[in-house]
Amino acid sequence: MLFFKKKEIPLSDIFPKDFVDIHSHLLPGIDDGAKNIEDSIALITKMRSYGIKHFITTPHVLGDVYPNSSKTIQSKLEEVRTELKRRNIKDVTILIYEYGFVLI
Repeated sequence: MLFFKKKEIPLSDIFPKDFVDIHSHLLPGIDDGAKNIEDSIALITKMRSYGIKHFITTPHVLGDVYPNSSKTIQSKLEEVRTELKRRNIKDVTILIYEYGFVLI
C-alpha cells in the first residue's frame, strides 16, 4: 500500500529560479502586513527558504486608513534593507510599487 502514500513537494521546488513576489506587504508598520522589523525579516527569511529572493512591495496608501507617503515608504524600505545587510542577507532584492510605478 505504499503507492498510495501522498508525495510531499517542497515549496522550494514550486517556485522557478528568480521568481519575483509582486504583492508583498513586507515594510514594517505601514499597512496590513509586517507589524515591525522582526516580522519583516521573518517573512523575508521564510520566503527566502522557499527560494523567493526578489520582492516588489505593494504598500497601501489610503487616506486616514493607511496614511502612507513616498517619504514614509522609502524610509521603511531603507530600514528593511539596512537590517538585511546587518544580518548579512545579501541575496534579497526589494523594490516598491507605488502609484503605478516600480521604484527603486
